[in-house]
Formats: sequence, structure tokens, C-alpha cells
Amino acid sequence: MLTALRNSLNGFMAYVIVGLVIVAFGVFGVPELGRMTQPSAVKAGGIKISAQEIDREFTQIIRRQESETGRQISREDAIAQGFVDVAVKRLTVRTLLDKESDKFGLGVTDEMVREYLMEIPAFIDPITGRLDNNRMARALQDFGLSIQQFETVISNELRRSQLTNVLATPIPAPRPMAKDLLLRQSEARSLTVVTIPLEKLGEVPEPSEEDIKSYYDNHPDKFIMPEYRKFRAAIFRPSDFTEGLEVSEEDLKTLWELRKDSLGEMERRTVRILTFRSEESAKGALDQLKAGTSFEELAAHQNHALENITFKDAMFTELPDLGVAQKAFALTEPGVSEESIKTPFGDAIFEVVDITPAKETSFEAERANLEQEILLEDTSRKMIETIEAVESLLDTGLPLEEALQEAADVSMQSFGPVDRNFFTRGGAIIDKLPLSVLNEAFALQEGDETPALPLDEEDGYYFLALDEVLPPARKTLDEVRDTIAALWRADQISAMLGKVAIDIEARVAAGEDLKDVAQSLGYETKTIIVKRGEANQSLPPSLLENIFFADIGQSVSGQQMASNAVVIARIDDVFFPPLLQGEETMLNLYQNGMGAQIADETFQAYLNTMEAEEGVKINEAVISTVFGADLAQ
Repeated sequence: MLTALRNSLNGFMAYVIVGLVIVAFGVFGVPELGRMTQPSAVKAGGIKISAQEIDREFTQIIRRQESETGRQISREDAIAQGFVDVAVKRLTVRTLLDKESDKFGLGVTDEMVREYLMEIPAFIDPITGRLDNNRMARALQDFGLSIQQFETVISNELRRSQLTNVLATPIPAPRPMAKDLLLRQSEARSLTVVTIPLEKLGEVPEPSEEDIKSYYDNHPDKFIMPEYRKFRAAIFRPSDFTEGLEVSEEDLKTLWELRKDSLGEMERRTVRILTFRSEESAKGALDQLKAGTSFEELAAHQNHALENITFKDAMFTELPDLGVAQKAFALTEPGVSEESIKTPFGDAIFEVVDITPAKETSFEAERANLEQEILLEDTSRKMIETIEAVESLLDTGLPLEEALQEAADVSMQSFGPVDRNFFTRGGAIIDKLPLSVLNEAFALQEGDETPALPLDEEDGYYFLALDEVLPPARKTLDEVRDTIAALWRADQISAMLGKVAIDIEARVAAGEDLKDVAQSLGYETKTIIVKRGEANQSLPPSLLENIFFADIGQSVSGQQMASNAVVIARIDDVFFPPLLQGEETMLNLYQNGMGAQIADETFQAYLNTMEAEEGVKINEAVISTVFGADLAQ
């Protein structure tokens, strides 16, 4: 967990992850004091957990889910999905692990915390390579935490991790166990197989009207139509407002003058930078470079990986210090700095490794882009003005349809009935409807109208009116008559094939040889070898799976529905190919994989034992004070 956290703390995501850690460990306020003054929602091992702490954890779970799925989750939906139970479980486990850590006297030194913080890139100065308290303070400021408070959070988690690492660190499984499993996965079986096609079994009957009606009546859960909705929408895009717009040559040249310095491609340079504590050390490093020492060797001597001090294809403004940037971009060709440069982080030297010259552009080359930019600005402005005019009329009480007609000379387009997947009742797909509009239609109540809402997929807005909700309903018999006839015939075919398979398997089970049984019925057999995990087009998937659970001499069967045939197979022999030299690596992977699974199960068993021994009591009434009636639902 901590390793994953360290690896994630880089760039913008550093601030996000730090926030998740802070909220996850409940350091808003002082939970211990809250536990003393508030009734407990949960008591784990005698330690109280308040409903407010559960609410904070619950909120953080929602945020994580929203971040992972890219969609908003309402509080009500989160409760319905069981997020409250998840929050309670996490806080309970965390509390019990803290108590268990106390029991074993586990502790964390300041040096351990510092070493851990040193592995978080967001807290390290990129030039000096040292822990930067200012960077830490800025990262934590938004959460109202000091560096000392955050170090306490990390200290507590490191203490817990000492315990969890002992319990959950995987140890390779015993080699014989892993070898048996690997052999099992490479198992092969020799089969005697007979295939009996449907045409050998006689004609398949056609269903009568009574058969069709009976099938319909006996399958009430089949043939259900999804919920459909009928709605009207008016969709506005900037491209709808191009009529009458022209871009003058004067406007194009004015925009060109404003943009020309930023158009084209800026010069870029790959620069390596090393910073030293003193000017003397920096000069000594420059002397080594002039004597033939490589920049890479200097970086290694300072315990820096070359990639950590390299700014690849950086523009002038992307280098971390103005003085370094000025000197590095003043060189006319790759090379090293002539002298050290004073920076806020120490005395720096640099090496320019590569130069990518700037690429200039011309007015004519950029004409189409400039014209498009002006048109987009003008059409977007006209679109917003139109939408504001519509909403002004809506504010006067004018119905949506009339407001659109008066302000924009637009009539709403009707859609539906349509389901959530863009399908109409007839099976056609509505392919020109934006997903955000459809999703909103299924979020409204019948009769609702929306204000202008932004399109998620593109630049634009829409107004929506939900006219009718058609709840899920069963299709009529006439609508599914042909489908039922096909399903009824499929059942008859399955029954015919199943009967002959049962008869043959019974004769084999009674002692007859499968070859003799097949010959007596006029069918030929063949011998094949199948390997576990390998597909075989001549065998039905269900039969292929069951083959590896049957004993030698036993027969199994399966229906090949694509070709309307039944296949009966007898297991003649089982053998395991010897492990090849290359499979020793696979054996090691099996050992490690099984060890990881055993460690996970052991850790879960330990948690279950802690809960049983320490006792966990949940007060639903107290939890309901925060989550209210929604929890009961």
C-alpha cells in the first residue's frame, strides 16, 4: 500500500493522493477527542468510532469511485450500493490494527518517517534532490495540515504496515504443491469420441398454437421490454450559427499579429542540471567535465539517476531556474556551462544534450486555423446569446416550446420511445442523439423540463422535456410468436439429442464398450487427445470442461448446438507431459502466485479472528443520525 502511494505521488496527482491519504486516515480534527464526547456508532475492541468519522470515510469512498469511473455518484446511490458498510469495515479494521500494533509495542522512528517522505517525488526538490519543507507545506496547505500532522499520519500508517507486512507478505508455496498444480494445468487426456448428428434422429416437430401459447404462459420472465422514454430536445452547437458569418481579411491579420509569436513550434532543448551546496563544489565538478568526466558519472557520484536530473525537450519556461534557462538557451550548440550559476537551491551546472530549433510559420499557412478560431468564437457567442434569450423568456413563465420558437425560431425534436441503450421498440438505433441528452432523459421525472444544460461530448447545449415514461412491460404473444417457435424447436432438438446421449452413456456405464455401442447404432468413433485449456472445435465447450473432471473409463456428453449434434466421449487415459526446461520459470511463478493467495487468505483470517476476539458492536441508530432514513432504504 505504501509503495503504491509513493509511486503515485508525482506531479498533479501528488496533491490528489496526499488528500486521499489524509481523509482516509481521518485526521480532520482530533478523532480521539470526538470519541470521548460523542455516542459511538461502532465499538471495536473497546475503541469508539463516531458516526462523523464513518461519514468522512463514506464521503471519501464516493470521491474515489467518482474519480475511477468518471461519473458522479449521489449520496442516495452510494448508500444503496453499500458504501456505508464499506466505510464501517475499513474504520473497524484500521482501529483493530492500531490496537494490535499497540499490543506488540510496534513503533516508528523519526528517521523512518523521514526516509519514507524522501521517497515521495512531490516533496523532493528536483535540483538538490533533498526533502523540501516548503513543497510539503504547499501540498498540505489545502487540507489544513501542518508537516508535523502529516508526519503523524504517515507514522501511524507505517506502524500498521509493520504488522500487515508480517501477516500479508507472501512466501513462495511449497514446490511439490506448485508442481502438482502446474502439471494439472498441462494435463492431457485420450478420448474415444462418437458424434451423432440430428438428421439421424428423425424430423423435428413444428409447434402447434397450443405449444406456443403454453411456452409463453410458462415463461413469464421472458420477453420483457426495458423501460422506454419519450422526450423532446432542442440541441444547440456552434456549427448551427454560421449563417451570415464571414471572416474579414482585417480580422484575420489582426489575430495573426496577436498570435504569430506563439504559433509554430518553440525551440526545445534537452538539459541536464546538477546542483551543489557550494560554489567550490560546482567549480570542481566543471573541472572534472573539462577533464573528460561525463555528466552521467557526475550524477552517479551524487547518487542521482540520470533521468531524474534530465529535462527532456524542455522549452525555456520549463526549466526550473531562470538563470540556468538563460545560460542553457544562450549556447549555440550542445555543451556544458562555462561557469556555475547561483540558484535558490545552490550552485548549479548544466549540460545541453540536444537542441531542437524553433519552427516558424506563415500567415498563409495559419490562415485556415485563424479563420476557424474566429468563426468558433463568433458562433459560440451567438449560441450563448440565443440560449440566454430563451432562458429570459422562460423566466417570464413562457412554456419551453414557445420560448424556443420565439427566441431561436427552433422547434423541439421528438425522440422515442427509446431505451437506455439507444434502441427503439422496433430494434432500430437512434445514432444521432448525444449520450448526455439520453442520460438526462432517464434522470428526469415525467413532465420535467430542463434549463440549458451543457453537452458532455462536444461544445454545445440542450433543452429537454420528458413527455412520457413507459415502464418495463412484457411483449405480447403476437410480437414474440416467431421467437417462441424457434425457442420451442431448440428445446425439442436439445431433448432429442439429450435422450440419445443418455441411452448411450447408460449402456457404457453398464459395461458395454463405447465403440461397440456406436457401431451397433451405425456410427463411427475416433480417438483424439485434448489438453486442458486448449480449444477443440470438434467438442462442445461444456463437454470439454467436464472431460477433466471425469474418471478414466467414464463417458460424458455435450450438445454441439451450432451443428445440431451430440458428442459422447469416453476417457481412455490421463497423462501429464514432463516439465520442459523453460517451464521451470513457470513453476517459480506458480509458487509465487500460490504464496500470494495463501498470504491474502491468511491475512483475512487474522482480521476475522481479531474481530471475533476483540468484539465489534455496531449501533445502527447512531449511524442513522448521519445517514438518516436513506440508510433504511
